[in-house]
Amino acid sequence: MAVEAGKPSTGSVKTELRENAVGLPGMLMQGIATIGPSFAILASFVFIVSFAGLVTPWAFLFGGVLLGLQALSGALERGHRFLFVCYDNECYANTGIQTSPTTPYAGMTTFTPYGKAIPEGKKLPPKNLARMMAEGHPHCYVATTTVGYPVDLINKTRKGLNHVGAAFLHCYTPCQKGWVYQTSMTVEIGRRVVEAGLFPVWEYDPAERKYHYFHPPVQRPVTDYLAMQGRFGHMLPEHVARTQAGANRNWELIGMDVPQALRDLEDPARHQRLADEEYSMPVNRGIGA
Repeated sequence: MAVEAGKPSTGSVKTELRENAVGLPGMLMQGIATIGPSFAILASFVFIVSFAGLVTPWAFLFGGVLLGLQALSGALERGHRFLFVCYDNECYANTGIQTSPTTPYAGMTTFTPYGKAIPEGKKLPPKNLARMMAEGHPHCYVATTTVGYPVDLINKTRKGLNHVGAAFLHCYTPCQKGWVYQTSMTVEIGRRVVEAGLFPVWEYDPAERKYHYFHPPVQRPVTDYLAMQGRFGHMLPEHVARTQAGANRNWELIGMDVPQALRDLEDPARHQRLADEEYSMPVNRGIGA
């Protein structure tokens, strides 16, 4: 969403969606195939009834993380008064579930299939878009959130709209079609990714030049998150161990202690049963939801 500078609020109600708001061309609506529960949750908070003068630069992954990155960075650098929301479903869903810059390591897509040559599927880690926005534009309000924490989403949307200048909000939003999971688990997946250390939730305060991190009350092994999604069902012990190592680095980054039990899971041998069992990674739903 954006507030156009110099236009007084009259109190009338208006919501708008503009492809070229404040000079941001190419807001391609990638990911629209996920217009299910996760989109409904996010849209209900971002397309809130708002006062006159608010416009909405809204980008799915292609418009914000890849093709539109240059225009987005320029708008943030110039300090246009707006809130840019990146709806991150970690794939390009409306064109066939292709890989995107934020597709996680080992995430299976139609462009990163697993096989004998590349058993993990995607070989690269995801782009850390929000951190790029904060480090590169220190005068802007930047935050991450997920649909698993609706109140956090509401609060950060409000802060972004009230910030005088440019603001960026990166929202993790599950995609049932691309990730292959039970639709009713959308909110829980949005929480478990945080509890597993794979998507840190934080906000950057430009006035203090500080990051404020959310410390979840539960620290899970990454298998508690991976097991809920079919896109990770092909992972071998070494892939799970590498994912756990990345999660442990995230715990350290946000200032949380890493339990020894989670450090031990960086050893592929601890996941050998995943290669031995015909049905691996049993789902343990409902804990901490």
